[in-house]
Order: sequence, then structure tokens, then C-alpha cells
Amino acid sequence: MKKSSKLRLFALAMTLAVALAGCGSNVASADEDDQQAGNEAESTQGIDWPQKAVTVVVPASAGGDTDSYARIFGQYLEQELGESVVISNVGGAGGTVGTRQVKDAEPDGNMILFYHGSALLNTIMGLADFDVRTDMQIADIPIKDNTQMLFADAKKFKSLQDVIDQCKAEPESVVFGRETGTQAHLVALALEDAAGVKFNQVDIAAGFSNLIAALMGGQIDVFFMTYGSAQDYIASGDIVPLGVFSEERTDAAPDVPTFREQGLDLVFEKFFFYAFPKDTPAEIVEKFNSAVEKVVALPECQEDISQFALTPEFVNQQDTQTYFDEMYDFYSKSLRRFPPLFILSMRGGKENR
Repeated sequence: MKKSSKLRLFALAMTLAVALAGCGSNVASADEDDQQAGNEAESTQGIDWPQKAVTVVVPASAGGDTDSYARIFGQYLEQELGESVVISNVGGAGGTVGTRQVKDAEPDGNMILFYHGSALLNTIMGLADFDVRTDMQIADIPIKDNTQMLFADAKKFKSLQDVIDQCKAEPESVVFGRETGTQAHLVALALEDAAGVKFNQVDIAAGFSNLIAALMGGQIDVFFMTYGSAQDYIASGDIVPLGVFSEERTDAAPDVPTFREQGLDLVFEKFFFYAFPKDTPAEIVEKFNSAVEKVVALPECQEDISQFALTPEFVNQQDTQTYFDEMYDFYSKSLRRFPPLFILSMRGGKENR
């Protein structure tokens, strides 16, 4: 055999050897990845938690959207976790009382917070001396809501323009019901700013049941709430939706225009989340998140949530933390337009609006 032929055969053999070695490396790498994933799953599933009933604290009254979602998720979480899930409504101070209760609880995974974006507003507005992003362990987001609307007493108003006209004719004659430090509070301030009007803002404990009772009793004229919570009263003709705070009209109520369509650049998305005390073991939070992800994907859970014209969608811990930072910046920028409120709240004073 000629020397050149021998060299070509040797080169071919070396090439095959390298290729086979690479395949072996890839197989080994894939096996290692599978083993690591298996070890993580085994580690999470092997955590001996929970060993007793888990309490989910909802910093709002019973009957509202926050409470309703917590109870729906809770009944399916019981099946995944193998223990009872008890919903505890702890209202007060714009949600800070219930949030603090969880923050200060033992970090054993037996007390969990279910709340919404007002937790960030509590910090920004000086109502809370802690920040859920750093003083608690944010777990996940199981649902977002783009059906937030402004509602009015149907006996007094038929449209957003009716409300604006009344406010301009008689400033502070329209009573806006909201709880201090919540997203509804921010919406009331932003609407005043955008429309150039002044409401008579009164403090009403959070929760649809409290707001509708106040409206039916003649104590308030308008309020901010999700479409799903209010739809029965819309159907009965007691209240009228004036606009939806979303980028586009919602499929739940396609006839309700956005605020942008009505000349006011106002968009607010409401999100709900779970959180634990800061030092809760990561394995517990991971196991809980895995259970929530499974629950959110259950057809029967999605059907239960659909009565509120929504579809739950799971957001993992890392993406939730990023979203929290984004929303904190959004709320902060929105509230910078209202320095008197900032100064007053930071000093611990009470707002008289």
C-alpha cells in the first residue's frame, strides 16, 4: 500500500474515533442532565412537607376576587399536597396586616400569602415598612387579570363621560370608593389626573362585597373591580361598566371600551401571587410551586376560574421576581405625579380626600 493511502486511512480512523468520543460525551452529558433533573424532582418530592394543614392568608375580605381565586386554587392544592388548605381572611391597612402576619410567621411552609399587586403599593406609599420583594420569598404568579373596570351606579350614570361631566360641574360630588394603599387608590388618583377632575374619595375595606354594599346603600357612586366579580350586578342593571383598564377590549365584555378609546391613557393589569416567609427552605417553595403549576393546568380548575372570565396561567419563581421589579418601577413612576400623597403617607399622616 502506498504511503499516501496509509495516511488517508489513518486520518479517517482518527476522525471516526473523535466522532465516537463526541457522541459518547453527548450521551454522558444527556445522562447527567437527566440524572440531575431526576435528583431535583426526587429531592423536592422527598421533602416531608406538609405534615399538617396549610394556612393561606388572604389580606382581603371574603367574597372578592382575591378570596375567590384563593379558594378555588386551595381546593385543588389540597389534592396535590395531601393536606388541608385553610383560607384565612385577614384584612386591614390596605392589606399590610395580613401580609405582615405571613412575613413574621415561622418559615416552615405552613403559612402562605395569597395577594396581589397592592403589596408593592403598600411599600411605595409608605403604608408598609417592609418590601415583599426582599423581606419575603415570592413563590409564583398563578393568574393575571386584564378585566379591571370602573363601575358606576346605573341609576346615576350611563357612561364615563357622564361621570366626568358631573365632576367638572360639581367637583368632589362623585364619591369614589377605594381602600387606601391599594391599586384602586392608584386608579382613583390616576383617573383624576388624566381626566382633570376631583373625586370625593372614601375609604372602603377591600373586597367586592364591601364595595357593592356601599354602592347599593348610597355611600359611593363609582368603584374599581374585576369584571368577573361584578358581572351578576351588571346583568341585573344595578351597576354599569364605564371602561376597562387594558390595552384592548376584553373578550369577557367586548362592548365595554378601553380608557384609551375614550381619550384617557390608563392601563392597569392586576396580578395575584403566592409568597412565603423569607427564610422558608427553597425545597418547600419548589414543591409548592410544582403543585401550583399542576393545579393551574387542571381543566377543572380552569373551568372554575372561567366563571370570572379568566384563564389561569402559571409564572415561575424567577420570572415572577422579574415581573415584580417591573411592576414596582411602573407603580413608582405612576405615583410620582402625586407628591402630596407621598409626603403625607411617608410621615404617617392620614389622607383626607
